[in-house]
Amino acid sequence: MRLNGGEVVSGKGDSTWRDDPYIIAYLAAGGRTAGIIPTMSISVGFARLTGNMIEVQVRYGGRPGPWLLDSASGWHVLHRSLHPIELGEALESHVVEVEGVGVEAITLEGEALQLGRFTQHPDQVLAVDFPYIASTGQPIQGLLGYPLFREMPLTIDWDRQVLILDGPPPMEIEHTLPLSIIDRQALIAVTIAGAPLQLRLETGMTQGLLIEQPDFDSERFRTGDDDSSSTVRFEASGMLCDGHPLPAWPAIHSPDPASPCAGRLGLGILSRYTCYIDYPGERLLLSKRAKG
Repeated sequence: MRLNGGEVVSGKGDSTWRDDPYIIAYLAAGGRTAGIIPTMSISVGFARLTGNMIEVQVRYGGRPGPWLLDSASGWHVLHRSLHPIELGEALESHVVEVEGVGVEAITLEGEALQLGRFTQHPDQVLAVDFPYIASTGQPIQGLLGYPLFREMPLTIDWDRQVLILDGPPPMEIEHTLPLSIIDRQALIAVTIAGAPLQLRLETGMTQGLLIEQPDFDSERFRTGDDDSSSTVRFEASGMLCDGHPLPAWPAIHSPDPASPCAGRLGLGILSRYTCYIDYPGERLLLSKRAKG
């Protein structure tokens, strides 16, 4: 694929990039003069569910339906009850956690997955029952996980309600957070109240900042007279490990000794920014949104 006279030329026909603000901003920043030709970004509209969960239309194995964007999922996940599974088709069976409950999951050989004009052929997928409901009232059919994120950068544009696949970074970046990709998870290193924490990036969690490390000293933040609960809600003043300041973010301390990381960074914070999630470049860029 190449740019030719303002048009994208490919074997599937021509489509214009002139109205794409991400490509225009990239070229304005010097992408062309630097001799770097951007690939054609793919825009996919999404619906915002309760808690800002992101619903997109996906075609998997020829079957269309609503899926959720879930960066914490190490695999693409099918709603087991909605996908016919033949006897002997399961490769293996194990237990995974869904909404804090352990449920049986089976591994299947993957089929073609299509998101907009992007097509992927995952080697394997998981099949498990989960409780999510789409904007139409029908069950969510699957979760888009790590295999999508590892392929290319992905922009969440909340104002236009579109995902931008393989587009350039935003022009004005407010925060740059390095990512560490470990065991198919994206971890962000921050310091909160003097404590260094590794937070998992979760585009499928409606809360803002959930700290699960049991020995995190949240008592200094406790407000009100109710001391009976181990869960503490507070405003977290965080910073990157290099000392770059971050704004105060709403946080919850809910100790979980079984959690594989210190906590999670979710949609309560991510929805405040235009988010450029770049697994290949190991970074999360947060840009101030055009609207409130």
